[in-house]
Amino acid sequence: MHDIKQRQVSGEHLLDQTESIVESFVEDARKKRRLHDKIDSAWKDLLFTQFHDILSGTSIPSSWESVRSMQGRASIIGEEVSLEATRRWSRKNLPEINHQQIVAMNPDQESWEGMVETEPFLDFAPWGGRWLSDPGGTPVDFQLVQPESAQMVSRIVFPASVPAGGCKQILVRDDPAPENGPTPTDLEVSTRILANSYLRVELDERGIGGISVRGEKLLGAIGLHLRQDHTDTWTFDTDRFDEPISATLSGAGWVVEEEGPLRGRVRLEGGLGGSSIRWTLDLHRGDPLLRIKLEISFNEKFEMMQMPIELPRASEKWLGGSGTGWAERTAGATEWPVQGWSLVESDGNRIALVTHDAYSVSMDGGVWQWTLLRSPRMAWGGEDPEVYTGRDWHTDQGQHTFDFILCADRNLEARRLNRLARQQAQPPVVFDRYEGLERPPWGNSPPRSLWLASEQRAVADGKMPSPREE
Repeated sequence: MHDIKQRQVSGEHLLDQTESIVESFVEDARKKRRLHDKIDSAWKDLLFTQFHDILSGTSIPSSWESVRSMQGRASIIGEEVSLEATRRWSRKNLPEINHQQIVAMNPDQESWEGMVETEPFLDFAPWGGRWLSDPGGTPVDFQLVQPESAQMVSRIVFPASVPAGGCKQILVRDDPAPENGPTPTDLEVSTRILANSYLRVELDERGIGGISVRGEKLLGAIGLHLRQDHTDTWTFDTDRFDEPISATLSGAGWVVEEEGPLRGRVRLEGGLGGSSIRWTLDLHRGDPLLRIKLEISFNEKFEMMQMPIELPRASEKWLGGSGTGWAERTAGATEWPVQGWSLVESDGNRIALVTHDAYSVSMDGGVWQWTLLRSPRMAWGGEDPEVYTGRDWHTDQGQHTFDFILCADRNLEARRLNRLARQQAQPPVVFDRYEGLERPPWGNSPPRSLWLASEQRAVADGKMPSPREE
């Protein structure tokens, strides 16, 4: 059930962004109308899958595949329209530069700033001594990171600022790079600490042990636990989840995945009940935002998974985002719906969690608690003793991913959080662009003699045959 609602939210943001792309970057009126018609057809699919019983998880299991297919069709249309409009506009309007380029286009009404992560297509060549610059030749800091595929692909992150309704061009250079010395960084990354000049995150076997901002304690522990849940999918008579906690994440260890200089990343992998957890934390150079990713293989029955966050001091009120608005809540055990972000205040600090992947939260005493997944029986209305044989389906079982942005500032306010939430779901569109012949002459078919360094080592070590032996 959770992934259905998650796909719905991401699809809505994709189509909303695609409409902005068409309005901002398509100049011909007939082409603009044609693309808007395609987006309208996608909205019909997506709005159909917003039917009450679908999003509330009370449909029978056999209905889910068609729902996912309709959501997928809507997303594919959005992606196709976005690709066509952005590539045609860039071909017509961007200056001709005889280098491979990475283009980031921002259709949002406000400027975007952050780290771009992309895999520039290098015609199957290794990254080697390549470097990045702006069109004027000024070097751009970058960091090589692990790609999705380990073969013949390079993945990079680099900082960028893209104006509202505008774009940024970055050149991929293979000429000699200027000597600039080590890339500056303020990151500290280990299995116990993830920190920069603004944030300091303590790591322990339970998850996050605490977070400080410029030496001041901001948050206590952030962990995960399972809580018994014998409510039904509707929760008609339920406004809180207060059954006993059955298991708590513990005994896990962190590993360092990226040491910087632009992004520090640590990862925890462990088990909780019958479920497996992969927990990833990202901290960027000079950035006050902590990015949290949870990947969960949920395999529970009659239990829920929650993420409790300990506050230094209890708060009497908190805000819950909802669309482009928000609602003020009174602290207590009551569980409230949330969409986009939640904001609490403790010891004079404002702390917000931004996400489009979790939809229910409470703030009781000093614990700010997010409900992530639940596993009551799906679409259940009772037991007919004549035919019931014990075969049950449970909601939310399966693979799930949650992305959070944690931010702290005395001046956090709703408008800023709405912008952060929108841009989390609608980041710049990033793609490769070529002009001229400044790329390998073999195009998409490299000569047989072109090997990656790893392949050459494998032949030398006798682990694979040479092309002549084949």
